[in-house]
Amino acid sequence: MIRLILISLLVLVGGCGSGDAEEKRGDLSVIAISEESVVFQPLLGDWPLKPELIAGAVSRGLVKLDGNGQVVPDLATSWRVSDDGRSIIFRLREAEWTDGRDVTGQDFVRMFRAVMARDSKHPFKQILSVIENGADVAAGKKPPSALGVLAPIPEVVEIRLSAPRPSLLQIMAHPAMGIADRNMSSVALGPFRFGRNEDGVTELVPNPDFTDPGSVQLDRIGVVAHSEAAIALQNYKREQKGVLLGGTTGDFQLARASGLDRFLRLDPVRGIYGYRPVSMEGPLADPRIRQALAMVIDREAVAASTGAGTASPIYGVVSWGLSDLPQPYVAEWVNRPLADRVADAQALMRSARGDIAANPLVLRVAIPHGPGHAALLNQIAQSWLQVGVRTEPVKPGDKSADLEIVETVAPADSATWFLNMFRCRKNGYCNSQVDALLDQARSAQDAAARRKALMEAEQLLVVDQPMIPLFTPIRWSMVDPNVLGWADNAVGQHPLAALSVISGNQGLLGGNRE
Repeated sequence: MIRLILISLLVLVGGCGSGDAEEKRGDLSVIAISEESVVFQPLLGDWPLKPELIAGAVSRGLVKLDGNGQVVPDLATSWRVSDDGRSIIFRLREAEWTDGRDVTGQDFVRMFRAVMARDSKHPFKQILSVIENGADVAAGKKPPSALGVLAPIPEVVEIRLSAPRPSLLQIMAHPAMGIADRNMSSVALGPFRFGRNEDGVTELVPNPDFTDPGSVQLDRIGVVAHSEAAIALQNYKREQKGVLLGGTTGDFQLARASGLDRFLRLDPVRGIYGYRPVSMEGPLADPRIRQALAMVIDREAVAASTGAGTASPIYGVVSWGLSDLPQPYVAEWVNRPLADRVADAQALMRSARGDIAANPLVLRVAIPHGPGHAALLNQIAQSWLQVGVRTEPVKPGDKSADLEIVETVAPADSATWFLNMFRCRKNGYCNSQVDALLDQARSAQDAAARRKALMEAEQLLVVDQPMIPLFTPIRWSMVDPNVLGWADNAVGQHPLAALSVISGNQGLLGGNRE
């Protein structure tokens, strides 16, 4: 029997192209700033953009995101939340894999069990531990069969929760929570299936067995990946058609300098960009030093220097705009004049290290490739010189690194996405009180108790300063005005199947052109 696993797109070789449509709907060219891969394996923690985009087009979940980033039905035609918020019951539409097998609730039971398995590295594993017995299954204390995801009859899926969690549907709408067959090259489920895969272009064509073929608005999608933003921009500038996706803080300078302003789009994401100690050993184990590093930075100036209107200063450990923590807690020094903060930071450093002029501290910072990361570090380095700290950039993975960049975007309206980053980890930050409060928030039965636990955890973290936050990350794209259905959104997700093109704007980009 063919085993079902969570989106693992294997051996994607040539398939059949789509037949001629009665009415030409157009082709969409997609350039992804991504590693070249068609294998999407979130169970292994593998998360390249190109296979994520493909997965969103060829797989299906219980729910999905529309072009505006809002949750809408997918394989579930409807769902009902119990009065206490601890049970969600989904009713599935009739659907078949292209090999004739019925899609049933058991497909989703297997998927959720795989996500929560002890050896899973799925990025949503921690946030999904709110599912009944989820934490114990993830820790190997209970078998996968104990997980609170059931299929009492083939057309129904029930998810039982240990506590209410309204944001769970947003998580479940992500492509990483879809189902797909191992032999994806010939057995499809989503609105598209694989066509040709040649010259660096992965072609997607409409799936004739899709349950709603009339909703498919494209004849073909061609996806090309470039790991270098400069090459991706060069190719997009030459063709100026379709979309370019995957732009981040590190390469936004290239986008600004490309001369493609009329195509440039920015997502107002909820996230954090900043620096985190690689290890809580050595000088950075002292919270006075971490606090001094945070205090001397002029975040308004740093955010403004990026040129992105979506980059908002961040002072705490969660992003802005979250319904469960609508007003992030910040330290009292935030509202003091910068000159006073610098003087206080210098006093903190002297208490920790003595004469900071005679005993300077050198911190090595691991930064990924990209002019934006380097420019930001240069700016931060000038601020840190005021407290006797010099910086040296090193490559990611360098064992001598003291700090590393954190750039995370929340896939849902949830403060726990950020707070979970600070749970105890090997060789890293650990505060058992924070962990206990996060566990308490996970099991809280009402919103007020949950918010109280989250706020207390947040306040402990702000005092401890386990990272140096700067601003909300930059997520940019290039979008041809002939592409319809695009909407900037807070999760930075743009399902390809939600897009269309104005009639006549056809033809795909060529691949492997540099």
